[in-house]
Amino acid sequence: MKKIAVLVMTLLLVASCSKTSDPIYDGGQTLIYFTRSQQTLEVILDEGGSLDVSVTATQVVDFDREVTVELASTTFEPQNEDEENPDYSNNFVFEETFVIPAGEFTGEFTVTGFDDGDVTTENEIIEFQFAGADGDNVVFEGRTDVVARLVCPIDADQFVGDYFIEQINPPVGDGANLFGPGVIELFRPEGEASTSRGFEAVYLEELGIGQPASLVIFDIACGQINVAEGITTGLLCVQGEPAIELGPAENPSIIDTSDDSQFEITIRDLFVDGGCGDAFDVTLQLTKQ
Repeated sequence: MKKIAVLVMTLLLVASCSKTSDPIYDGGQTLIYFTRSQQTLEVILDEGGSLDVSVTATQVVDFDREVTVELASTTFEPQNEDEENPDYSNNFVFEETFVIPAGEFTGEFTVTGFDDGDVTTENEIIEFQFAGADGDNVVFEGRTDVVARLVCPIDADQFVGDYFIEQINPPVGDGANLFGPGVIELFRPEGEASTSRGFEAVYLEELGIGQPASLVIFDIACGQINVAEGITTGLLCVQGEPAIELGPAENPSIIDTSDDSQFEITIRDLFVDGGCGDAFDVTLQLTKQ
């Protein structure tokens, strides 16, 4: 039987330099950049939604600075067959030109999404880049991703607080629970969608290895629980292999969002296997305390 070992992470500092033809910000120009590299556009079922995307300038001016953005790429399929001018207006529209007010460092433009049947609970990416701005000696940096997805709203006080967690499938037998059994706290993760919830618990805690707790993020997506990728455990079976990660199940759990007293969540164990073997789904039951 393979033994699970604690992963020891070593940070390597690597210095490098490279030539580039892009404008370099040296502090003498005005740098304009997207305030965040990624944010979520929640498209409410049968309604739609909107998102204000913030842009920051490093220097203020005494006039309203007009800034122009453009679509860099998207995972949406266009509604027409014109490759030079694709039409995505059934899915989303955005303000191409907006203003950073005089004397201010920030401005914003609005992206509006529509529920036309193409938006699903799976993520669709809308990537924006800068196309121009008023003023002299202006340089731009970066792009931003707007992640659009369909949501069915739930109240902020639903699916939060203390829950007893235990594994119900597969049966534990002589092994260890994926998490628990015990009480964990569900919370709304900062920076995530309004329908996202999270908890912290130690992976295979009953084995007594002593590694820190894992952060589990999941989304309550219109009657289905979608677990996020990249749930780190800090453990592995074979030295040199990537550490074990948990992730979304092949067969996600279904949930009744009108009742948060008890529900199930299915997680893919060994989503990244750490040299431990084949991945498999594990179902946990959470009961409100």
